[in-house]
Amino acid sequence: MIKRIFRSIFLVSIVSFLCSMALLLLVLYGYTRPFFTDEFAQKAKYIGTGVELVGETYLKDVPAEVTIVWMDSNGIVLFDSRPESGPFQEIDWQQARDAMEDEGGNGVWSVGQTVNCALQLEDGSILLVCEEQPDAINMARNMFGPMLIIFALLLVLSIGPSIVLSKKIVRPIHNIDIENPNIHADYAELSPLLQRINRQNKLIQRQMNDLRSRQEEFLTITENMSEGLILIDNKTQVLSYNSSAVSQLAAGNLTYGKSILSMHQSKAFSKAVYGALAGERSAPTLESGGRIYQLFASPVTVEGSVSGAVLLILDVTEKEQRDAMRREFTSNVSHELKTPLTSIYGISEMMMNGIVKPQDIAGFARNIYDESGRLITLIDDILRLSQLDEGAPESQQEDVDLYSIASDVVGRLNSVAEKKGVLLTLSGAPTPMRGIPSILSEMVYNLCDNGIKYNREGGRVEVDVSQIDGHVVLRVQDTGIGIPSEHQDRVFERFYRVDKSHSKAIGGTGLGLSIVKHGAAYHGAQVFLSSVEGEGTTIRVHF
Repeated sequence: MIKRIFRSIFLVSIVSFLCSMALLLLVLYGYTRPFFTDEFAQKAKYIGTGVELVGETYLKDVPAEVTIVWMDSNGIVLFDSRPESGPFQEIDWQQARDAMEDEGGNGVWSVGQTVNCALQLEDGSILLVCEEQPDAINMARNMFGPMLIIFALLLVLSIGPSIVLSKKIVRPIHNIDIENPNIHADYAELSPLLQRINRQNKLIQRQMNDLRSRQEEFLTITENMSEGLILIDNKTQVLSYNSSAVSQLAAGNLTYGKSILSMHQSKAFSKAVYGALAGERSAPTLESGGRIYQLFASPVTVEGSVSGAVLLILDVTEKEQRDAMRREFTSNVSHELKTPLTSIYGISEMMMNGIVKPQDIAGFARNIYDESGRLITLIDDILRLSQLDEGAPESQQEDVDLYSIASDVVGRLNSVAEKKGVLLTLSGAPTPMRGIPSILSEMVYNLCDNGIKYNREGGRVEVDVSQIDGHVVLRVQDTGIGIPSEHQDRVFERFYRVDKSHSKAIGGTGLGLSIVKHGAAYHGAQVFLSSVEGEGTTIRVHF
C-alpha cells in the first residue's frame, strides 16, 4: 500500500511539474512576443541608420539570421540577403507599402512566425528587414537544458517527501487494532469500515466461543467413552481420536495428520478403512493385546462425496467369552443330559423287549433310579444357576446365622463323609448376617460335598465360620487331591472338570463351584481359592 501511495504522489508531482512547465512556456511566449516585436523594430531602425551612414558595406556585417532587402526609389534592388530557400522568398511589397503608410514611413507586420519591418530612408530608398520570431517549440527547445536540470532536482527532492508522506498516510491504518478497532480513527472515512470490522469481530468471537464449547463437550464425551473413536480424512490421515482408541489399538504413536494405516497393520483393519473411504460400511473383528475388538467403519459423505470415515472400536472380549462359554455350556448340558437319558432309554428298552431276566430287574430298576436322580439333580442345578444369573432368587434376603446353616449342612453330610472315610468337622461361632438361607445352604453344601468327593480315605474336611475385621468368613479346607495351578482359574466355570474320567467315577454335575461363585456374587461376597496339588484345597468366602 505504501508503494502504491508513493507512486501516486510521485506521479502527481511529475505530471504537475510538466503541466506547470507547459503553462509557463505558453505564458512566457505570449508575454515576450510584443517585446520581441518592439525589439525587432528598434533593430531595424538601427540597421537603417547604419545603411544611411555607411552604405551597403554595413549590410554585410548584419547577422545571418536577419534577412535584408534594399531597393532604391525606382524599385531597383540594391542588396538582397535572402537565402535560396526559406520563408523570405515571397515578399508582399504591397503589404510593406501599406505598413509604411500606416506607421508614417516605417511599419512592422507579421506573417506566421516571420516579423517584417519596412523603412523608407532619407534618400527615398526602401529597406525591408525580416527575421523569424521564435515560437513556443523553439522556446521550449532552448529551455530544455534548464528544464531538465530542474526536473532532475524535482525528482531527487520529491522522493524523500513522497516516502515520508506515504508512510504518514498509511501509519494510522497500520496501527489499527483489528481485534479492537477504534471507530474514532484518524481518518473519518475509515469509521464505517472499522464499525463493520468491530461487528464482525464480535460475531466471530461468539462463533469461536460456541465452537470451543462444542469442542470441549465433544472431547469430554469422547475421552469418557470406553469405546475407541477415530476420525480420518479421505487420505487416511488422523483428524481426531480419543485415549480409548490408543489403548485398544496399542498405538502409542497415534498422532494427528499421520496415516491411520501405520498405527495398525492387520489386513482386516486396512480393508475396513479402505472400504469406508469407498463408501462401504463394515464391522470386522480385530485382536490386539490379547483382547477382541469389533471395528465399525462408516464413511462420512459431504455433498454426495466421501470426505473421510469414522472408526468406532468396541471391546467385545467379554461378549466373545460369554458366547464361547454359552456354546460350551450348551454342549456340556447336552452331553450331561444325554448320558443319563441314554442309560435310562437303553435299560427301559431292554426291559420292554423282555431281554432282562426277572432276577436282574431290581438291579436295572436301581440304575434307572440313580440315573433319574442324577438327571433331576442336574436340572435343579441348572435352574438354580439360571435364577442366580437373572438375579431373581425365589426368596428375599433375611437375617440368618451362617454358623447355624453350616451346622445343618455338616449334619446332613456326616454319613456321606463316613462312607468315604473322611472326617468332617465344624468350628466357629454364631455369625448373624443378611442373606437367603437356601442359597447359603447350597453354597456350604457344594463346598463340603466337593471336599468329601475329591478327598482321600482318612482325610479331613474342616468347615469354619467366623468374623474377621467385621466380615463374615466361611472357610472350607480339605486334605484332598488338590487342584493343579493351571486349572485353578477355571474351576468355577460351569461343567469344568480337572479330570473328567475321575469326576465321572465320583459323580457330580460339574456345577457345584459355579453355583458357589454365583451365590457369592449375589450376596456381594468374594471367593478366594488356594490349592496345592496332592496336599489339599482351601476356599474362603468373604461376605
